[in-house]
Amino acid sequence: MVELPDGPGAVFVVRVWFETASGEGFRARVTQAVDPRGPGRSVVLTDPAHVVAAVEQWLREFHTEHGVDPA
Repeated sequence: MVELPDGPGAVFVVRVWFETASGEGFRARVTQAVDPRGPGRSVVLTDPAHVVAAVEQWLREFHTEHGVDPA
């Protein structure tokens, strides 16, 4: 079993694929947790801009959770 290091940590995974049968095609499953010791959440997105927005939101949450100034 791998031990998690002490101190802040977070997880953000993006899996991307294309569904050629649908008109839009682009899909991304975003799995994230601000604290890897706790439960995460997962969502499927259909727009690359929404994936970028999810990354930005996750980073803001991480900074807030751990009291770090994002600037």
